Amino acid sequence: LMKIIFQSVSVLLCAFILFACPYESVVPIDSPTVPLDKKLIGTWKKLNAEDESYVISERDEYTFNIEKRGKSESDTEHFWGYESHVDGIRFLNILRVGPTDTLSKFFFYKIDLNTDSIRLFELTENIDEEFSTSASLKNFISNNLKNTYFFNKEEINYIRVL
Repeated sequence: LMKIIFQSVSVLLCAFILFACPYESVVPIDSPTVPLDKKLIGTWKKLNAEDESYVISERDEYTFNIEKRGKSESDTEHFWGYESHVDGIRFLNILRVGPTDTLSKFFFYKIDLNTDSIRLFELTENIDEEFSTSASLKNFISNNLKNTYFFNKEEINYIRVL
């Protein structure tokens, strides 16, 4: 019995680690004030994920739409986002949109954008703090940028396909 319990807990722990999500918040880092970087516009493929692509289109001069496409039409998700700067570091504020969302939360990624590639670094889900204002969140990020544990270890890489 103990062996079965141990195996079950081990499987659950592995699933949790493999499917961890980035930190999320009800407030963004700040409001959209950074002009949209046109290099984001296009179709991107996640490296090592052949059946997944992201189409980024301009929403307005500061924000963009993201359509995450899977194998089929039912695998499509919609997001919108914009860029914020914290101590000269570029971050994306990403919000899932759709009819099933009751309380939308922002996800945050440090971004390294080149003409044909994007590298994203997720804020770790291990952050327990919750913020009621963007100013307090931005200050928290600023104070923790140098900490190695502040970002997930795995970077997410995308290449431009269109």
